[in-house]
Amino acid sequence: MSRCLIQLIRRFRIPALFCSLAVLICELISHPYAAMGICDDGPYIVMTRTLATTGHLIYNGWATPILGWQLFLGAALIKLFGFSYTAVRMSTLLVAMALAFVLQRTLVRTSITERNATIGTLALVLSPLYLMLSVTFMTDIDGLFAIVLCLYGCLRALQASSSRAMIGWLCFAVATNAICGTSRQIAWLGILVIVPSTLWLHPARAPARPHLAHRPHSQRVHPYLPGRPLPSASHRGNIHPSDSQEPPSRHRHHLRIFRGLYPACDPLAALPPRLPPRTNPA
Repeated sequence: MSRCLIQLIRRFRIPALFCSLAVLICELISHPYAAMGICDDGPYIVMTRTLATTGHLIYNGWATPILGWQLFLGAALIKLFGFSYTAVRMSTLLVAMALAFVLQRTLVRTSITERNATIGTLALVLSPLYLMLSVTFMTDIDGLFAIVLCLYGCLRALQASSSRAMIGWLCFAVATNAICGTSRQIAWLGILVIVPSTLWLHPARAPARPHLAHRPHSQRVHPYLPGRPLPSASHRGNIHPSDSQEPPSRHRHHLRIFRGLYPACDPLAALPPRLPPRTNPA
């Protein structure tokens, strides 16, 4: 019975849903209604109302972020429920709930247990700062959502069981970060930093150093941490393929495209093979 319950919880992502609902319940208890601007979201809400009524993006006041998709989400709620400060700010609450769900799944993907991942997620999403920003129209929650979503896609790419799945998750990470990052420019660090780091860490890079493939597994050195041996197959978890495995030929051109977009993410590929140890002359 307990095993079936555990499988049911994992299948329907009950802990992640619990984190999302915890954010919603806490916000409803706090009664977050105000017919006035909070922090800097007053001009942002005016821009959203202008977008909903005219269909044009007109920057107002001291708006320094691009805002982007955040404005369109708020305008959609205005179309559905009419204009009010609360209706516009509820768009941020929806993003905050989605962020809680994705963050919990991201922590689980890093080999943290469901319980610890849930506790870590609740520690963030139930913090006073997070709860306060979740019911404003500021860009902080949307920017964090873009970064966490990109990190989740990159983790799935590292743990993908095939090159096709890896390419798909990398495309997902790039696309979501490019779109969601329009709310706050700093969120584009996902494309500039996280995605290149994923390409640099992926095991598919190892065939660029063929001198590693001819060694026994116990004598191979980690290609990204010099001096550290590769973990055994039982400790690698879901990361696949292994260091000596070549990606299918039909997917190699996709890898070349990504590496062409990020030429700095593979700095070790150009290094010459390690020289054999010197032997004393007879």
